[in-house]
Amino acid sequence: MKTLKASEARNNFSELVSQAQFGGEPVVILRRGKKAAVLISYEDFTAYQQGAGVLRDADDIMYRTERLAREIDKAAPGWDSTRAIREMRESR
Repeated sequence: MKTLKASEARNNFSELVSQAQFGGEPVVILRRGKKAAVLISYEDFTAYQQGAGVLRDADDIMYRTERLAREIDKAAPGWDSTRAIREMRESR
């Protein structure tokens, strides 16, 4: 993975876009010596977004499942659905 200062990236921007688009090589851009941004192809970006969306969906499902389990626990005393769900998740 190529790493460049922001000034170098600015001076070679067109070439870097072509490398990201056609070569699939991401470029890390530094500002004041720290990683500030990454230039990647649009194809890689959309793949990343789709993957991140799946993770957000999974987190939402777990949140809703745990919330439902708490409601079940209130309605069915003596059965710990929250614990049952937690054990099921940990066994995967």
